Amino acid sequence: MTLNITTSTPTAVPPGLILFGRDERHRPHASRFAAGEKAEAERAAGLMGMHVLEISDDTHQSLAAGLPQGRLFGSGKAFVPFVKAEVFDRLVAAAGLPDVDPPVRAAGKAASAPPSSGGRYQ
Repeated sequence: MTLNITTSTPTAVPPGLILFGRDERHRPHASRFAAGEKAEAERAAGLMGMHVLEISDDTHQSLAAGLPQGRLFGSGKAFVPFVKAEVFDRLVAAAGLPDVDPPVRAAGKAASAPPSSGGRYQ
């Protein structure tokens, strides 16, 4: 009788992209995307106000291995789930950014905007 034993080794994440950023409530999000999804992932990052980090070295590779796989939608946006603050801080440091601000909402008013006239035009 022959006993076949297989061991699993951590698989390397192929080069691709990491999308990361904070939402309007300042919560950290990050996920990885395959190299074949580069154009779509970069477009989604632009639409969502997120940053893109290309996986180009061992540090990026190890960060990407700990992230969930992102999903792209037909709308051009992507599913980029929440991540722990420690993971997000390592991504920000690897990208060489001081920190990542939440995206500005298009419907928001500037701090110096005059008060609303209640929808009436004068």
